[in-house]
Amino acid sequence: MHKFNVKPIELTDNLYKIFVDTGYVPERIIRLLAFKIIKTETLTQEEMAVFIEYTSEIEDAIKVLTKEN
Repeated sequence: MHKFNVKPIELTDNLYKIFVDTGYVPERIIRLLAFKIIKTETLTQEEMAVFIEYTSEIEDAIKVLTKEN
């Protein structure tokens, strides 16, 4: 059996700092927030700040993700 050292996808402090400084977040964070919203999980304050800025992109991801399932 192979063991993979895979970190969970999360909005790290470093990624949040980049977002604050530049307004940029990677696509994987958009998908993460879409999944959390689909599963009705509570967003952190940092995630909520990204959600406010990227609402339309996250809504688009939700549409795509819910069509796939």
